[in-house]
Amino acid sequence: ALEKERILLNHVPNDYVRISSGLGETRPVNVVVLPVLFEDEIKAVMELSSLEEFSPTHQAFLDQLTETIGIVLHTIEANTRTEDLLKQSQSLAGELQSRQEELQQTNQELEEKARQLFEQNAEVENKNREVEQARQALEGKAQQLSLTSRYKSEFLANMSHELRTPLNSLLILAEQLSTNPEGNLTPRQVEFAETIRGSGKDLLKLINDILDLSKIESGTVTVDVGEVRFDEMRQNIERTFQHVADGKGVSFQILIDPESPPAIYTDAQRLDQVLKNLLSNAFKFTERGHVTLRVTPAAGGWSADQASLNRAKRVIAISVNDSGIGIPPEKQSTIFEAFQQADGSTSRRFGGTGLGLAISRELARLLGGEIKVDSALAHGSSFTLFLPDAITTARRKIGGVGAEESVPAFLPGNGAEPIAAAEEMLVADDRGNLRGHAALMLVREFPVAAVTLDISLPDMDGWKVLDRLKTDLATRHIPVFIISASDTGAQKALKHGAVAALMKPIDKAAIESVFAKARRMCEAPARKLLVIEDDARQRKAIREVVGNGTAELIDAENASQALGFLQDHEFDCVVLDLMLPDMSGFDLIEQVRAQHPHLPIIVYTAKDLSEEEEEKLNRLAQTIIVKDVRSPERLFDQTALWLHRDLGKLPEDKRALLERLHDPNKILAGKKVLIVDDDIRNIFAMTSLLERYKMDVISAETGKAALELLQNNREIDLVPANTFPSRWTRIDCSSCYATGCTGNVRKWLRLPKKRSIS
Repeated sequence: ALEKERILLNHVPNDYVRISSGLGETRPVNVVVLPVLFEDEIKAVMELSSLEEFSPTHQAFLDQLTETIGIVLHTIEANTRTEDLLKQSQSLAGELQSRQEELQQTNQELEEKARQLFEQNAEVENKNREVEQARQALEGKAQQLSLTSRYKSEFLANMSHELRTPLNSLLILAEQLSTNPEGNLTPRQVEFAETIRGSGKDLLKLINDILDLSKIESGTVTVDVGEVRFDEMRQNIERTFQHVADGKGVSFQILIDPESPPAIYTDAQRLDQVLKNLLSNAFKFTERGHVTLRVTPAAGGWSADQASLNRAKRVIAISVNDSGIGIPPEKQSTIFEAFQQADGSTSRRFGGTGLGLAISRELARLLGGEIKVDSALAHGSSFTLFLPDAITTARRKIGGVGAEESVPAFLPGNGAEPIAAAEEMLVADDRGNLRGHAALMLVREFPVAAVTLDISLPDMDGWKVLDRLKTDLATRHIPVFIISASDTGAQKALKHGAVAALMKPIDKAAIESVFAKARRMCEAPARKLLVIEDDARQRKAIREVVGNGTAELIDAENASQALGFLQDHEFDCVVLDLMLPDMSGFDLIEQVRAQHPHLPIIVYTAKDLSEEEEEKLNRLAQTIIVKDVRSPERLFDQTALWLHRDLGKLPEDKRALLERLHDPNKILAGKKVLIVDDDIRNIFAMTSLLERYKMDVISAETGKAALELLQNNREIDLVPANTFPSRWTRIDCSSCYATGCTGNVRKWLRLPKKRSIS
């Protein structure tokens, strides 16, 4: 049947199938199996049994019947499938209807959200317009504030100039009168002059305080963060205030809690100014009893809104306690305001402007800290400065700056390691707290054997430090090595008196070379000087002028002999004549300079030099000395400088010669000076001052007039020009030095300092 063929069984086994009814059963005679087909596809199989044999007619009938049954089955199957599809279609239609309803609802929700979004966008646009209008308004106000600040700065600068100019003249003339150099004033008149000078200094302090406060409000102050060691801070404060305490008979103590860290990282100069203000007030208002400065770790006590203190890993409290007059509670909130004091009579009784605490408060904020006060009337006061152990940013900016007068940096302790004979090498670098002024103090306090100097120092130009060291007889013998990040120029360094100039970064070998040379110069019993002179009498004269136990002279009669000595020996300085028998002095200098770029060369010649020759020598040699009556003295002075000869180790006559050569009173005598200033009062005051030192003074009120005078007066030795405005900065200073300025003096300075820059 599966093969689509009819099967007819004639001999049916007895046990295969039986035909039964209600009356009985019997074995069939024939069994036929018929496939039910429709379009040649089997739809079913029929098995029929018969008690008789199937005749051909029966078989034909059955074949036709199967065809009909196939059609019927196919129709039933098709109807069933159609019904199923109908049901499925109806189900899908219902589901589609449901989905359409859901989609319609979703569309409605989206439309509602779109409408809300449109409204929100409109609202945001309105707010943006309002913000833009507010921003434009703020920009306008900021521009107005900036313009106001600029006008204020210009006003303060002009006011500073207008106040300082007459005050400068007043102080200069008052000090001249108080010293009474002519001896023609009575003691009473001298006392009047002292009173005028004292009042002028008080006025100057008031001006400085006002300008400090104005700078604080302008918001242009930055800080330089470095390590501040408490032991060094103690030394600095004791050095400053111990004599004040002794003079008033007040006990003064500095207590550092052992639990405190050895150092904090902050701005040493700003911290020093705050502590000086607090201690000055404490001593001012304490007539008997004690003043105590205490350093302790702090766990609280500052305001809750001090974010920098709240974030700090550790907070340090530096408190200044005194047993003075005290401050009533109702006045404690006002003493930190400008021009405010606890009592109106305080200023009259104790002096002061009432600006110190206002400046200190702003500086404390600059350092990320806060000042708190605890006081009771007649029971003393306690001012506590809370500071983080480290400022989180390297440079902070605030409305505030330090006083016009520079505050000396903290000096390092006595822990320097000796390099030879218990002497010390001073490193004047811009790391930590060391500054140029501090370095100049250290070379006088310690037996310094050598100095390494960075030109770019925070507080003063490194060239000024070098000049100070080399113009002071007490320090000019100390070897100075320039080690700087800036391209200083070796020849410039040598001309200023340095032994060598190295540019950072430098390797270990270069550092070892510097220290080796410093050690050699310290340990050498005598400095070596090579004298290149073809005239035997001149060589003998130079030996008599220069030579003694601390200088070893080696003579060379010609250039060839000199070059041989330079290969075999290490010299500290060379003195040569330009007129040599075998080689031009210029060629010899170039060869020496090529092989020994750091060797100081002094040209000692009687040759009349042209401008071109003099310019060439200035590039190659350190000093040019033309032989005349006073040239031996100058030769000794210059060789003593370049051989780094210690004044204390020279014979008495040589020491007296150097002291006489560097006596400022005699140095200035006969020198011609051109004063350039637009204020006739300053010209009068400076003229009166300089004429005391027997100087020939001429003046000019404009730069153009000064240039004309310089062209017509080649004998002018010095030009103090009023070129620096009140808003003087280190950048301005460096620019002026770069263009050829050799020094600067701030108004007002005492007479000896004015004299010293000449």
